[in-house]
Amino acid sequence: MKRLVNIMAGGLMVMGSLHASAADILESFHARYRSLSSISMRFAGTDGITGSIVARKGGKYRIEAGGRTIACDGRTVWNAQASTKSVIVNAYKPLSSDVSLERVFFEIISVYRSSIVEQNPSGTVLRLTAPQPAAIIANVTSLDLTLDPSATVRKIVVTSGPSKITYSISKLRTNQATPSSLFSYTIPKGWEVLDLR
Repeated sequence: MKRLVNIMAGGLMVMGSLHASAADILESFHARYRSLSSISMRFAGTDGITGSIVARKGGKYRIEAGGRTIACDGRTVWNAQASTKSVIVNAYKPLSSDVSLERVFFEIISVYRSSIVEQNPSGTVLRLTAPQPAAIIANVTSLDLTLDPSATVRKIVVTSGPSKITYSISKLRTNQATPSSLFSYTIPKGWEVLDLR
């Protein structure tokens, strides 16, 4: 009988530690990602786009992907294509309906509610959903994040209505100093410029 009580007590302790572990994962995730000032990473999407992004909260980002450079200083967006020696210049629209990785990290993660979908020794999958329909950002109905054991995001699945895009993430860095010059673009001489501002 004493052995049975010890086994049951051990089982309750394991169940309690699993529950605490799930709570710890969510707490660690929120502490790390809900107050970001900057991010940098490499990404590969199922839409065929691969590249890198450096971004700072407040609409500042630089994306290098597919021979294209897209830079934004929070006011102006430069979309430069080296192969055609052309640049499209536009005004930054903070409330656009476009889904982007910097919006995922700076906006969606801060607003959406998270729950654990899967947990195993190699990592955890979190699902983020809007707290109410009016809070949906850029038409993203849900976001699945795969975290490694150190709570670093390794994969992002963005569900927007019926479509899904998966991004594999590597070399993720958060809250590092980034020079402001990184988020502007100097147009080379002789390049074609289309200014849509």
